[in-house]
Amino acid sequence: MKNGGFNLNWFKIDKANAVGGRYRIQNQWRADQYLHMENGGLQSGAIESGWWSAQWDFEPVGDYVRICNRWRVNACLNIENGGLQANAVEAGWHSAQWSLEAVEGRTDLYRIKNRWKPDQYLHIENGSVEAGAIQDGWLSARWKLTQAD
Repeated sequence: MKNGGFNLNWFKIDKANAVGGRYRIQNQWRADQYLHMENGGLQSGAIESGWWSAQWDFEPVGDYVRICNRWRVNACLNIENGGLQANAVEAGWHSAQWSLEAVEGRTDLYRIKNRWKPDQYLHIENGSVEAGAIQDGWLSARWKLTQAD
């Protein structure tokens, strides 16, 4: 910009450190929506507190995490074949590695972004959980991680 001006056309997204542990993944937009596999496949919906199918192990892989279901041990979130799925993955697949982007001004909310295709984020904007491009203000792409028992 000219004359010492500055550009305010940006926003800050902090990348959270890869965090290991077991979590429930709850959507901010629809607080009754948690990621789970109770009915076999990956979905979002209401859960019961004891469901292992709604608990996810965050396995650190460098600066990223692999997100695998506690109940269906080999079911890890990935986009290897295009759409979001939860199934067996190979160790080196970047399609099964995710980064947590902290939502500015919040310590408890994250956007979950794929390593292989960095324009792909987890969201429920269209009614069911998917990975895809998002808009900055979408609450449907913000997730709260709560420690599972």
